[in-house]
Amino acid sequence: MSTRQPGLKDLFGGVVLRLAVLIIIAFGFRVGAIAALAPVGSILARDRWRTVCLVCLLVASFVVVAINTHAHNSHRSYLDVYLAMLASYPVVVGGPRVLRHREASASLIESRILW
Repeated sequence: MSTRQPGLKDLFGGVVLRLAVLIIIAFGFRVGAIAALAPVGSILARDRWRTVCLVCLLVASFVVVAINTHAHNSHRSYLDVYLAMLASYPVVVGGPRVLRHREASASLIESRILW
């Protein structure tokens, strides 16, 4: 007779497994958004190159130290902060631009409808 050990699926009727999947999906959305917006932010902030250069140097120093010391993923939290700073630029600068563009296009549409 073999006794089967309970796995994650058996604990609490699979609630733990569902919760783990939701946490992984939420983490993926957060990391994916930061990974997609950070290069965009660094490109949009070219005119502020002195400030962006400092953040890019911090990222480069992190990469050099991580390669030399064989750091694990738990040490990546510093990199997340630097990339989040770069990713915030398109949101802060691009948000008002999008809103102004929407207002301008809405007023144009209204003027054509009323004409």
